[in-house]
Amino acid sequence: MRKRIVLPAVAALCLVVACGTVLYLSYGLPASPGQAEIPGLGAPARLVVYENGSAAIDAASARDAYAGLGYLHAQEHAWAIALRQRTARGVLSPWLGQELLAIDRFAKRLRLASMSQAAYAALSPEHRDLLRAYVDGVNAALARRQTERLPEFLLLGVAPQPWEPWFPLAIERLLAWLSVTLPPSDTASDAALHASPALNALREEHRLLQEWLHLHGFDHSMAWASADSAGARLAQRQVYGASALPLFQEVTMTWPGETAMGATWIGVPFMPAGRTTARAWSILPASAASVRVAADDTTAFTFEYEKWTVAEGQETIARFRRDPGALFLGTDSLSASEASRMPHAPPDTLDGQDGVAVSLYLTWPGWEPVSDAAAWFGLLSGSDAPFALQDGDGLIAPRQAAPYVTGTPLFAARYPGGVAVGNNPWSALAAERLGARAESASNRSDNPADADDLRSAWAASITPRLIETLSAPPDDASPALFEDALAYLRNWDYAFDAASIPATIADTWARLYFERLGAWPGLPADSAAAGLARPETRGIEREIMERTVNALAERFGANPQGWRWENAQPHAYYFPVWSAGHASIGKTGAAAGRYAPIQLPGAGHVTTLQYGVSQSEGALPAPARWEAWISASAWEVLRYRARRFPVHRPFGRYLVPKSLPPSAVLRAEKRREEDGEPIRYVTTLLPE
Repeated sequence: MRKRIVLPAVAALCLVVACGTVLYLSYGLPASPGQAEIPGLGAPARLVVYENGSAAIDAASARDAYAGLGYLHAQEHAWAIALRQRTARGVLSPWLGQELLAIDRFAKRLRLASMSQAAYAALSPEHRDLLRAYVDGVNAALARRQTERLPEFLLLGVAPQPWEPWFPLAIERLLAWLSVTLPPSDTASDAALHASPALNALREEHRLLQEWLHLHGFDHSMAWASADSAGARLAQRQVYGASALPLFQEVTMTWPGETAMGATWIGVPFMPAGRTTARAWSILPASAASVRVAADDTTAFTFEYEKWTVAEGQETIARFRRDPGALFLGTDSLSASEASRMPHAPPDTLDGQDGVAVSLYLTWPGWEPVSDAAAWFGLLSGSDAPFALQDGDGLIAPRQAAPYVTGTPLFAARYPGGVAVGNNPWSALAAERLGARAESASNRSDNPADADDLRSAWAASITPRLIETLSAPPDDASPALFEDALAYLRNWDYAFDAASIPATIADTWARLYFERLGAWPGLPADSAAAGLARPETRGIEREIMERTVNALAERFGANPQGWRWENAQPHAYYFPVWSAGHASIGKTGAAAGRYAPIQLPGAGHVTTLQYGVSQSEGALPAPARWEAWISASAWEVLRYRARRFPVHRPFGRYLVPKSLPPSAVLRAEKRREEDGEPIRYVTTLLPE
């Protein structure tokens, strides 16, 4: 009798223990310490992390504040910073196996690690000291045994390793490269250059690196500012791709004489969006690269060899050609007559000498030992040090003066009382809507309602002419569906809300228009927009609408009620490693489901102030963004909004709201405590 009771009890206990172990490995997070020691800390500092993920650091000096920032980044995002720095250094394969050799080789070919080491050595002693303080904080958090128990490390069988002071610059360089827009392959002119197999191969490697981390789409970032008798106002959206891992950590850093608050890049002690007591800013990621054609100087380059060991114990050696300040694009060559048609022609000595081979080179500031540390730190200290690695495009809004443009953004659109900047032509159309809203005296550019606006000036521009052109249906289209589509367009308010059917019709039509005519309808630089109603193009436009209706019916069914915008362009977020399209890592087991892509209903558009993805982009969709608003009349408060995916909570992926989250607030720690903002934990940082 006793055996019949004991054996099931033991089995049940074992089952409970096993389930608890699985649950811990799947969702457990190590506890945060009440105290932590950091080498080199000048005095005790206080770190407070709030329930919404933001943090506050109160320190005795700027150096101590950066040490606290490093501790915060590693404590809250150990997996993200480890993954990004190993990607930048080209040492993923020793961790994750030979499937990552292609990413490693590309990172080493780009010299992300070697140039970062050289850039660190070239920094001023003051800036090297701040980076060392930051890395001391990172290492203090990584050294905790609890960090190794983070689910991602356990599930993949890897462990974090100590950082060196130049590692943050490697991530800085990686982000700069990811923000490069390579010359497009669809450019009609310079066909020989853009059809180069070597350049096409580089584009594919670049795309794979972006897709590996799901960090791309930076050029859709945008900022707008205005000033009046009340002072400056600044709003911004920082678009960064489709990563479910955050790119930004919101933090308030306070030391004697200064309080800085904003968004820091995780793994880097730089704040591309923020404010101090004197000014606010938004720096939009962009880094210039260009292709040049030149004779191949065989005396100018050298070869470097790299050897590393992959996870399976196999050694690999790679040879890389190193040209000063440029990347040699393979063995492709062009004749001098072909090269003479390029925008960057080879030397005159080659003119007319057809058959003399010249080569393609990609130039980029990252192949010099430079860093933007002086510019980033200068934003907080009040200086305008020039950028070298990034272009430094954006807006700076002094608290009591007119905002001004920095860098050379693709567009800087003036509207009543303000200016908007961005690096994507579609964003210029969003700025048109901003100008229309600014005409209302009640509208303020620090109002989060700006970023929630779904009305598209682009759609309002092309749709009436499109309806006029398409008044007669083509013979080959379904008359009923065609008329339904036109009825939806006629009754459209030009808003890209989730339920909108005409939004799907217009966006699909624009994509097919581009495929047919090679130009986007309605873009400012697009002369084809003026021809939408011309008699000679009406037949083509009706044909495109026929294809649009048929394509939507094939994809979503013949009932237009299924053509809602949220279905046509959903927002998908991905977890790196588990969502790698070219590798099988992490694709099986319970973790594969936990880290599977998260898909949410789509809303917004590339032409609206509430940013959303579009079929018209022709690139990797980039729904992930960080948004913020601040005004001189409420300078102590910076409002921001960002999605969070709490997969470390049991079934947290299923708790992500489908609608946009409400805006949160950054402010001084004392005010937050007075307001009773929920605190997740407090850690006292002590000198070691």
